[in-house]
Amino acid sequence: MSERHHNLSFAESTMHILSPYELKKPLLQKNTTLILIHPPKTAGTNLSFYMTALSKINTDFNVKRLAVPRVTNQSPNLIYQDWKGGLKGAEDILSKNPNALNDFSFLSGHMPVGLDSMMNAPCKYIGLVRDPVQREISSLNFDYQRAYISKEEASEYLKLTMIDNPQTRMFAGPAHFQGDCTEKTLERAIENIENNFLFIAPAFASFEAVQTLAAIYNQGAVALSKSQVTGIKLIETPSDELHGFLSKKHSLDVKLYEYVKTYWNNWKNENVSGTVELQNTDSVLALTPQFATTKEPEIMTVNAIQDYNHRTKDQLLVAVSQQSDVKLIHP
Repeated sequence: MSERHHNLSFAESTMHILSPYELKKPLLQKNTTLILIHPPKTAGTNLSFYMTALSKINTDFNVKRLAVPRVTNQSPNLIYQDWKGGLKGAEDILSKNPNALNDFSFLSGHMPVGLDSMMNAPCKYIGLVRDPVQREISSLNFDYQRAYISKEEASEYLKLTMIDNPQTRMFAGPAHFQGDCTEKTLERAIENIENNFLFIAPAFASFEAVQTLAAIYNQGAVALSKSQVTGIKLIETPSDELHGFLSKKHSLDVKLYEYVKTYWNNWKNENVSGTVELQNTDSVLALTPQFATTKEPEIMTVNAIQDYNHRTKDQLLVAVSQQSDVKLIHP
């Protein structure tokens, strides 16, 4: 298989300034661990990066990413029967010390719901759900970009390799990665969301989710660039035939996505009263495009960010990994 795209990742070159939401009431009790259930290619990296930035400016705020165990030449985005993703790593950690994750403010990972039942600390979930056809195509393109698959393998990868309804299964829990995904699975996913989640949003509202987190933690405005953008695409728009196939294969994810869009609108109406108004001289927690590699935020004014965006061309930046050294370059 060609390695010509190996280790490539992309980020926008400009930053979006996000003002915090104004909330009608406090939403998160003190000392509660927030857990992000992050289906691959649903814009969850925007949320994870923001929370990582908070940990850099507040030493009492600890975050941890529960990584998917790596398998040689296999994408960490691949979801299959009996899959646990990052939950497997959490199980290994907690088997040695049941309290090992208690002091973290934020945990995230490509993993199903279930971590809350393993921890000795109060937890709440958040999550993102994406249109299932868009998510599958994006996952395919990302894995092609990273050289996990070749052009010749694309059709089989979409039709046979990827499990059906992965998002529904993730929000239902690890037991639902065995056997068929049914309406009962969807019912369990929705039950978990309604009982154990602080909020869940559609992927297109990921910036709104960041605005919500900024309000919950009272950290002011934030500016960030979209990261983990797929810049090398094998498929731009699926054919009608492929779209129909994927819609049928992931029919319960389609229903989950429609549920989440309605849920998010209702949630905002119930909990959000407005948006904090920003002045040009206000300080902003800025996650520049380089944050993907440095993990170090900056404090900039609204004016300074606007000037930065004006000077920067609206294009994608490429992160190239060479052994342990990573740098951003223009494509």
